[in-house]
Amino acid sequence: EKGHLWDMALHLLAQMPLAKLQPNVVTYSAVISACEKAQHWQMALEVLGEMTSRGVTPNYITYSAAISACEMGHVWQWAFKLLEEMRGQGIELGLVTCNALISSCEKGGQLERALGVLEMMRRSGPTPSVVTYNAVLKACGRQLHWAVALQLLGDMAASELEPDSISCHTALAVCEASGCPESPIIAQKLQLLLAEGLASNSAGEGGGQGQEWVSGIDAMAAAGGVDSALG
Repeated sequence: EKGHLWDMALHLLAQMPLAKLQPNVVTYSAVISACEKAQHWQMALEVLGEMTSRGVTPNYITYSAAISACEMGHVWQWAFKLLEEMRGQGIELGLVTCNALISSCEKGGQLERALGVLEMMRRSGPTPSVVTYNAVLKACGRQLHWAVALQLLGDMAASELEPDSISCHTALAVCEASGCPESPIIAQKLQLLLAEGLASNSAGEGGGQGQEWVSGIDAMAAAGGVDSALG
């Protein structure tokens, strides 16, 4: 199903009726996944359309592959159309699907929509991960919203998610690119917090780190002129 084999997957799908075989949800999902991995989002949606027209009901795996294909194709509008279809069919959203939705927003410069998906996850699940927050942070970079980036770091820490190197470097890049007046101070604090987090992980130390992150992020917010209540 990988890479250049997507055309073979399509060929086999077309040949199945000739062999008196009926494709099922597993078959269609595999073909859509092959199209996604080959970055052929249009073909992925065509296969999804054929699937439904033949009376085969898509499931979570089907939609996840199709939404990921839309993310790869930078077509966030289609990703959200598929989201609405999933909701309409009562299919529960998973972490992979939500992360793909946020990444599609990031690639399309849609920060508000990315934040909307994050808020939806906080309210009804699935629980956001570090990968989730990193994708939203990248969306901040597209629109140079340094205050939102710092807020997201604080939210991560408050949720007991320890920002990783990608989180910190992305937030710093946003601050620098958007002309945040306190970028040098924020950079120092981010580097210190990251170093302390890595050191504690290496030493096998657990709990307690989240509160240290919260305190550190609040200090950065104050240094950058952002209301510390953001976190």
